[in-house]
Amino acid sequence: MTQQQHPSLSRPLVLVAHHDDDMRLSMMERLMQGGFSVVGASDGDEALEIAHHSAPRAVVVDLAMPEVDGLKMIAWMRSERSLRSTPVLVLSDIEDGEVAKRALAGGADDVIVSNLSAEALASRIDWHLSVPATWTQAHAESIDFEDE
Repeated sequence: MTQQQHPSLSRPLVLVAHHDDDMRLSMMERLMQGGFSVVGASDGDEALEIAHHSAPRAVVVDLAMPEVDGLKMIAWMRSERSLRSTPVLVLSDIEDGEVAKRALAGGADDVIVSNLSAEALASRIDWHLSVPATWTQAHAESIDFEDE
């Protein structure tokens, strides 16, 4: 089920895709505290539909979602011209090097622990949104996701 809370034209829209309702709602609440507009998705299929229609400025995603998992979702976003430079931050419950390696190799821009404070989370997303679009576009185009 999609939840959209506090839409605002003054702050970027962030999509939170997580299969666990409590975790998704907690992350959405922290993002709202950080001043972002947010929309949530409980699985990869729903997240892809929202991303396609809403063009979020950033995406926070769980790798272990039902239907379409986080890595497949990232690969699809990177294949879509309108979304390929959208920052994708992967959530992890712990600082796990293997999760980080898989996520970054799969096209994620960052890996964050799920218990980040609202301030730290907003800072990370703001940083990714401040990176020049030309750099993120060049980075996205340098990765070939067709072979996976």
